Amino acid sequence: MVRKVKPSTTAKRPSKAVRRQAPLKSRAAPKRISTKKSDKFIKNKRDFAIQAIVIASILLVVYLIFSWLDADDPVLMPPVSTAGETASAPLMEEVVDPAVMDAINERLKIEEANKAAPLDSARPQAWQINAAYADLPNGVPRLVIIIDDLGYLPDASKRFADMEGPLTLSFLPYGTNLASQTGYVLLRGHELIVHMPMAPKADDADPGPNALLTGLDEKEFKTRLEHNLSRFTGYVGVNNHMGSLLTERSREMTWVMEALAERGLLFLDSVTTPNSIGQKTAQSLGVPVMRRDVFIDNNRTEAEIFAQLDEAKELAMRRGVAVAIGHPYPETLDALEKWLPRLNSSEIVLAPLSAVMQEKYQN
Repeated sequence: MVRKVKPSTTAKRPSKAVRRQAPLKSRAAPKRISTKKSDKFIKNKRDFAIQAIVIASILLVVYLIFSWLDADDPVLMPPVSTAGETASAPLMEEVVDPAVMDAINERLKIEEANKAAPLDSARPQAWQINAAYADLPNGVPRLVIIIDDLGYLPDASKRFADMEGPLTLSFLPYGTNLASQTGYVLLRGHELIVHMPMAPKADDADPGPNALLTGLDEKEFKTRLEHNLSRFTGYVGVNNHMGSLLTERSREMTWVMEALAERGLLFLDSVTTPNSIGQKTAQSLGVPVMRRDVFIDNNRTEAEIFAQLDEAKELAMRRGVAVAIGHPYPETLDALEKWLPRLNSSEIVLAPLSAVMQEKYQN
């Protein structure tokens, strides 16, 4: 008898061998990139870009600086004469205030009339003709305050000219708009001198264009000297800008003093070297001369400038006369505007350079 087997309703379980097999992968899994390597790559690109920008900026700044220095800016880089040539005045036509122009023309008329006068011992010199007016009481000490390096800072020169004076203002011959600036000084009753650029000892010190240098032949030296003396009018004389080298040289200082003697001008030795022969050479050729006593602003703080001004005042009260030199620094402007009104005219008076020179050579 055949036994019938009833069909099973449950699914057949796989064998153990089948169950041990690993499941098949349909495709390979993508490789993962290291996060640290990715960040480092991005950082390197960013650093490179920053460095490139910095380098480009530096190159641009250097280019702009050299372009600025090479520019024909008459304030910073006035034209320099070559052998046998003279630098010309700025090409831009200068506009001068009518009142200032009247002061200049009046001074020019006086100068021309003096040139036409007979040559004799009674004829006044240019330093006397162009002298600023000063009412100086007898027996009261005199203080001369000279401001150097004017000519390329018109706002500073105007502030000095607006002060109570008289001051003696010294203009560089390569300044700009000199007619306007010097004319305003004359209008305000102050005195003018030429701040003559001369050779210094320091290799890194630049006295400016058309400076009187030791290596020049006589013709070029005198050409530059003539040019510098022709840049404006109404001045009484000259003092040296730098010049620690030139003022020790007999040949060149003789050329300078010969020119001043011929024109009837005085000389103020700024004493930029203790070995200056400026005074000795001037005296040998009959040029009125004095020496600077005090620099008021070698240290540019208000307290130091006040101290130097007080020293100049005390020196004047001991000796009768003192000559102080300052510069158009903001600190000097501020200090003088505060210090000058404090002067007691009964114990000391401000005097133009020509006035104390006149008293020196009359006595």
